[in-house]
Amino acid sequence: MIQRFFELYNGEDLRAVRGVERGVFLTHEAITDRHIVTNEEVETHPFYQTLNKMGLKYFATVPICPDWRMNAGVAVQRKVGRAPYSEDELELLTMLGRHVERAFRLGAKLLDSEMSSIGLGNALNKLGMGIFVLDGLCRVTFANSAAERLLGDTHYG
Repeated sequence: MIQRFFELYNGEDLRAVRGVERGVFLTHEAITDRHIVTNEEVETHPFYQTLNKMGLKYFATVPICPDWRMNAGVAVQRKVGRAPYSEDELELLTMLGRHVERAFRLGAKLLDSEMSSIGLGNALNKLGMGIFVLDGLCRVTFANSAAERLLGDTHYG
């Protein structure tokens, strides 16, 4: 699905650009489209038009990285036809983000040992949701087994 998206759209991720401009990764609160783009952009911008072709529309994200030099977050995408994310849903995502951030901190502390890399990979593979790690150019550098099933193949990066 990601590969198909980038076959259809080769511009910048408007949401990521606006999020960085507005400093959303410096907060601990979940945000959604209405916090960073206009309704008109959601309906007319080529990035959103391409999402629409993929059956997707709104997103919500919460920053999870304790290091201000990195932008990392948990993001969920809503399919076309569903309402924008509510404040209650954003509050729930914020709470989830705090748990993921704690796990992220723990993983960062353990990253130096071989045991942690094996343990973290196993833990991410046991999750029932797809986890993608992107580099600074938005290339997938890691995908757990659930994420690879979403892609349909394991050729990424």
